[in-house]
Amino acid sequence: MQKAGACRFFVLSEFNYFLAQFAHPSILIKHGKISKKELRKTRFSLVELLSAIRAAGYPNIQDLDYVILEPNGDLSILPTRLLLI
Repeated sequence: MQKAGACRFFVLSEFNYFLAQFAHPSILIKHGKISKKELRKTRFSLVELLSAIRAAGYPNIQDLDYVILEPNGDLSILPTRLLLI
């Protein structure tokens, strides 16, 4: 049984490696403006995006320089430099 589990892990690892080769980050918000084209392309809903941004502590999207959907499904939220000062 352990051998089957190890094999299954190997297959999942190979699958993730395969996906990582073709996946690329998508810029969902650039300079405070939402890219509806990227939202459609990534099938990421506007409600999910705004909810995740609020949960990260940014209620106003104009305060964000970039929001990037990473290949692993995580969001990278980069605030404007004025907020960092």
